[in-house]
Amino acid sequence: GPSSKPGGWNSPQMTEKTDTALIQKHGFRKWFECRMGMTYPGLAKGKDNEGDIIREHISGERVADLGCANNKTVPNAVGVDIVKRGEKIPNLNAISEADVQADVEAEMPFAPQSMDCVIARHILEHTMDPIATLKLWGAALKGGGKLIVAVPDEDTMPSISLNPEHVHAFNEKSLKSLGEACSFSVKSLQKTDSCSVVAVFEKQESVSLVTV
Repeated sequence: GPSSKPGGWNSPQMTEKTDTALIQKHGFRKWFECRMGMTYPGLAKGKDNEGDIIREHISGERVADLGCANNKTVPNAVGVDIVKRGEKIPNLNAISEADVQADVEAEMPFAPQSMDCVIARHILEHTMDPIATLKLWGAALKGGGKLIVAVPDEDTMPSISLNPEHVHAFNEKSLKSLGEACSFSVKSLQKTDSCSVVAVFEKQESVSLVTV
């Protein structure tokens, strides 16, 4: 059957079963090296349901797009990526279009409380410490500013086996709990047609979100 059918060709169930069999036969290291050698397509330009949902919630003039890769969500955003502009992005068939080079898991290239909106699409699942990372991103926001996060939806497909670089899995419930634990107000949670979930968090006026 097709990938849309449970257990069909290239479905999440088939992918997970295949990965498990390869790991059992060849070992995790060989499987990981094989996966890491794969090249994925660049971020889609054109039809982008996830981006459309995010754009509905963007407000303010000072917008940062973290991990922008080759496609900023909105043209006026400051695109930030660990790969500097003009260089090929590892494991992604694309060239970085970042305005600023920075590791947003370690340091934000913006002054505290200077941004109206921070967008982070498909970064949080790669971070070792998502709580510290959310606080770091939030520290750059003004009071009342929005943090918009998109992650693979674990309720739709097994996101860890989807990409060996993923170290955390989320669904609507866990993403809501994480935002609340980091003192954000959760304004919206929405599934997309690309097997992801988008959370809109708002920084409370009285919360500094200083990282430790």
